[in-house]
Formats: sequence, C-alpha cells, structure tokens
Amino acid sequence: MPVPVPTPRGLWYTYRLWSDLFKGTWPEVQKRIQFYLSKYFYKDDLLKAFLFDRDFAELPKNRFIDYARYLNYYASDIKETTLKMGEASKRARLPYQEVINFVEKPNVKIDVVGNITEYVMSQELVNRTDGNLRAFLVEKPKTADDPVLRLASLFESGGAEYKCRLERSTYFFQARTNLTLDYPLDNQDTLRTVDLGPSNNLRSLEDSILLNSIGVSAVVYFDRNGELYFFMKYRRPDEGIFGRMFGTTSGVVTLSRGQPITSLVDYACTEMKREFYRETGLDEIAIGLRELCLCHSRES
Repeated sequence: MPVPVPTPRGLWYTYRLWSDLFKGTWPEVQKRIQFYLSKYFYKDDLLKAFLFDRDFAELPKNRFIDYARYLNYYASDIKETTLKMGEASKRARLPYQEVINFVEKPNVKIDVVGNITEYVMSQELVNRTDGNLRAFLVEKPKTADDPVLRLASLFESGGAEYKCRLERSTYFFQARTNLTLDYPLDNQDTLRTVDLGPSNNLRSLEDSILLNSIGVSAVVYFDRNGELYFFMKYRRPDEGIFGRMFGTTSGVVTLSRGQPITSLVDYACTEMKREFYRETGLDEIAIGLRELCLCHSRES
C-alpha cells in the first residue's frame, strides 16, 4: 500500500497518537515509546485514517505490472466495497476477484485431489518470456529460484466443498509470467492481453497460461486493553514487486518435495504462520488465524 499524503484528518489522528504517547507515569511512557519506535504496530485509528484518505483509483504501477489495467481489462472481475469511518464512507474498486468469502461461508473446505505434479511450461512460452525473466532479474538480482505452489484448477463440488489440483514449480516461472504481466513480449503484446478471456474477463485457472502461484497475506493485530494495534511493515526498495510502501505480512506458498497436502485451507494457514514468523520472529504458536477470503488475480 503506497504511503498516503497526510490530510487534515490524518494529521489530527497523528496528533492524537503522539498526545497519547506521553500520558501516564514515566515507566509507562518509556514502554510506549519503545513500542511505537518498533515501527511495526500501529494504532487502529491512525491506520483507519491512512486507509480512508487513500485514493484507491491511484494504483501501483511499474514497468512489470500496472494494476490500473486490471480494472480496465477485467471489469466484471473486480471487488467493490465500501469503507466507513465515523459518519463518512467511500467506495473502492479493488483489483481482484473474490472467489470464496470465508466470513459468509465459514465452513468451506478445499480438498486437494490427486498427486502434486511438476509444472511444465511449453517451450513456446519459455521462448516468449525469456525477455521477461531477464529484465526482472536485472532489476531484482537477489531473487532466488525457490519452490512455489501452483493452483492449477479450482472448482466447486457442491455446497461448501471445493476441489483443487496443485502443481509444484519455482519462483522464476512466476517471474516469467504473473510478476511481469504488463512487460512487452517480442511482438509488443503482453501476457495480460495474451491471457485475456474472450469476454474481457479472467480466464479460468485451468485455461490460463500463467503460473498462478498461491500467495498468502494476513491482517495481523493484537488487543491491548480494548485498543487494537495492527502490524504494518515498510518494504525495502528491493522487497517484492513494489518496494517503498507499507504492507502487512505476506508471501508465496512454498512446498517441500514429497510433502503431502490434503486441505488447501489448512496448508495455507500453516504457510501464513511460517511467513509471519520469518518476517517478525514472533512465535507462531501464539498466533490464531481465521480465514477471510480466497482471491483470484493475475498479479501474483
């Protein structure tokens, strides 16, 4: 999430944050200063002000991914929502498709069918995306070709039950496709236009030529005496596709060779705990998770 320019409302919340900082006894103030200087957890009213003041029409863009193109190309596959703060509200159009809402359907199961096989990219697509990978590695030279998990198909089998098929792959195949979606190919097409559905929509996973790896992200917070504090981390310039912005903990799902997976939801939760521990060092045993949604986009 790009850092927003403070508005009068945001400045007011910042003033409140710092005025609260120095209330109480000196030992309490010392602990509070140490907490705020950690730069990882932010009070809920300040975070709400930042989110509410953001212009969601100004989406991130670089030479590899232009998020605004998602809204232009996949008009029927976006998430529209309303943000509220006090008496004020605003509409936001977000560049992803909400496939499963676990809040509305808390008992959803996603069973993994068959064995997890190796992903094989066609030689034609390898040739067409060589330039994508080269450009990506020039800009991100420290990128490692780590294992990733690909969602090859997903379909509803009835009621609250889904089935999926998984494939094992590596990060460089993700860099060739989803992570360089708007980078020009040899004939000036892009993978976004090549992979576009017949009705300007997202192709199904089984019909897509992209890697479509699985990623996880979580809204992490804790409650202290009735006040909520949310985890937000400022990304380094070379971290992820878009650096120099605030974001919550997130990452790509990995897979060890031979590791069995029967439930995609359970495994994704395990990977989320691993990612949070990797980023923060906090003991994953103390983390409780609740699934929120399964989203479908092309930029991950």
